[in-house]
Amino acid sequence: MAKKKIDRRTVEFKIMVTAYLYRSGYNKSELAEKLQISQSSLYNKLNNIDRFTLWEFRRLIQIMQLDEKQIMCLCA
Repeated sequence: MAKKKIDRRTVEFKIMVTAYLYRSGYNKSELAEKLQISQSSLYNKLNNIDRFTLWEFRRLIQIMQLDEKQIMCLCA
């Protein structure tokens, strides 16, 4: 069975989200609520950054208060 390829962007994104949750005191359930998506949708999207809609991604950037350098890192 072939190993699943791990996307660098997805890993870095998950680290950023985890750091945000730690700093803010929120949990993934609360973050999903802020994004107006279900908790299971958030888990799926965190495992594949490409599954986020543009609106969800923009909202997440706004919630996490990411700067331009951090955003560019995710888009490269």
